[in-house]
Amino acid sequence: MSLILAYHNENFGVVCTDGRVSIRLPDGNQVASPGEVGRKSAALKPDLILAGSSSWSAELDYYIFGRMRELVQDNPALSFAEIASAIPEVVASAYTLFPIPPETKINLILLGYDAHTQRVRNAAFAFIDGACEQSEYDSGVVASGFIEPEEEIGRKILDGMGGERTIVAAQTAMTVVAQNLAESRPNVIGPPYFFHVVERHEEGQIA
Repeated sequence: MSLILAYHNENFGVVCTDGRVSIRLPDGNQVASPGEVGRKSAALKPDLILAGSSSWSAELDYYIFGRMRELVQDNPALSFAEIASAIPEVVASAYTLFPIPPETKINLILLGYDAHTQRVRNAAFAFIDGACEQSEYDSGVVASGFIEPEEEIGRKILDGMGGERTIVAAQTAMTVVAQNLAESRPNVIGPPYFFHVVERHEEGQIA
């Protein structure tokens, strides 16, 4: 679990993930794996992004991404809500296949354009020991990974955007926040930083 940042409103959404890959040592500490880059997001389709990571293994993350991508590709008519409702089921299946240790955290966000509501939506999922906490807001910032609530990452991103609610402003603010976090915890957060952007469809555009 490294760093996942997302900002959205009804017109667009931006996801930023870091590329740091870490190795867990026998004493429980983690160190950066030199030369390795991890992708912590997957495009389920052009206007639908699943991003996130677990505190246990990239193999678990890639399983969840793969199963969700298969679901969307095999069922192209599924709505945003239907796809979101499938995420807990896919994570539950992972618990039957992998020896996931107790207290493992799995944080995921689903960012995409919802043709039914004609707006961009962002649903967040937090799993611990199979239990799921799901949340969604009309707009705002979601942040997960090696961060603490008292760091107020969401507020820092909004402050960095100032009065500008644009894609460029969101990307710039997220980059600054990610770089600052990487300086204080380089073994678990670091470059390169990857961005996905989802925009609201114009009227008449195919969803």
